[in-house]
Amino acid sequence: MREELDIPVVKRQPIFIPDVISKDEMIANRNRPFRKYREEVWKLTDEVAHLIPGIENRGWTKDHIDHIISIWYGFKKGMPVEMIASLNNLRMLHYRDNMRKGTRVLATEPINTVDYGQ
Repeated sequence: MREELDIPVVKRQPIFIPDVISKDEMIANRNRPFRKYREEVWKLTDEVAHLIPGIENRGWTKDHIDHIISIWYGFKKGMPVEMIASLNNLRMLHYRDNMRKGTRVLATEPINTVDYGQ
């Protein structure tokens, strides 16, 4: 038979660190600011999509529009939606490569952050 020990139970308070919230957690919580940001980026992206070289190969199992600086990264860093949706930040990428990339930023060349509105 076990003896019951009289040890006080200390409840730990959860630690909230806003910069460490994950994309999955943000979406799972239906975070409205991110959803609104993403919708606005895609609205602006669709307006300039016809200007992206290679857009004619767009399709579910073909090429996807890739935001070089991802929508998630732009949201997390407080970047303007116009910058994330600018033509300088868009390229066509094979769907498998785009899915593998996810929310990472894999820029191989510097992105002009000054003229993003053009």
